[in-house]
Amino acid sequence: MVTTLDILSQPHNHDQNLRLYVIGTTPERTRRVLEIACALARDLDAKLSVLVAQPVPYPLPLDHPPVHADFIEGAWLQLARGHGMDTNVTVCLCRDRDETVRQRLAAGSIVLIGIRRRWLQSAEHTLARMLRRDGHRVILVETKPGTLRSSIVRMQSSR
Repeated sequence: MVTTLDILSQPHNHDQNLRLYVIGTTPERTRRVLEIACALARDLDAKLSVLVAQPVPYPLPLDHPPVHADFIEGAWLQLARGHGMDTNVTVCLCRDRDETVRQRLAAGSIVLIGIRRRWLQSAEHTLARMLRRDGHRVILVETKPGTLRSSIVRMQSSR
């Protein structure tokens, strides 16, 4: 297992400031991940971005999701503002969540994803595996339903 220090001490490909990306999953999980990400971003003097890939079902055109795009964006902005840190929120309407996330991240990004521990691998685990293969540094944050407790369960890069 790779530690947080291993991930954060590796050379980073960004020209400007360090940026941490939180992948929006569910509002509850993302809220808990943002708590950890904000603390990390403050300690590292990093910028924080939330990336939400919102799938639109195939019968509908991409520019007409079942829920109005302004409402979706407003809900995620409100969630991000609740942590007292300037956070960039990007909502992408898409067909394939994983492909959209992979395309939107800069090379070698540090990514935090909220997960629930399960017997079977979740969609978030699959996304994390793809992002690691793409060369990103991925931190999985386990969120316990019904509690305020979160823990970092796995941090790995593509070494």
